Amino acid sequence: MSKLLLHTLYGVITKSNEGIELGTAENVYIKSNALQKMGPSTLDNEKRSFTKNILEVGLARLINSHNVDFSG
Repeated sequence: MSKLLLHTLYGVITKSNEGIELGTAENVYIKSNALQKMGPSTLDNEKRSFTKNILEVGLARLINSHNVDFSG
């Protein structure tokens, strides 16, 4: 499998038999008939653990609240 790697001032472009991979922090404009958006290779994601009491209190507040607004 041949692979071409190009480091630029704005990011990295990798071309291989699988297609083109572009890594950048800037906006990207693409003309293509197939596009797949992928996230970062690593994700700093600590799972939050909620105790039963925190969930019960939150649900009780939601159920008893007269001013529920889901508009975001």
